[in-house]
Amino acid sequence: MCCEYERGLQVLKECHRQRPKLVIPVLQAAKLCYEHLHKEVNDQIPPKFSNFSKYIYLIELY
Repeated sequence: MCCEYERGLQVLKECHRQRPKLVIPVLQAAKLCYEHLHKEVNDQIPPKFSNFSKYIYLIELY
């Protein structure tokens, strides 16, 4: 997943570099980064937690 994420981000950066007035590549890059961060945070949560206790665990973690 990490390589796919990095490759996708590089493509979106290049799109922005070639056409800096287009907003869509920037928004897609932001979405990609947010989803990648969300996945990394969810991977830290032990699978035994329910949905509600996941949020409590995250609050205590940070």
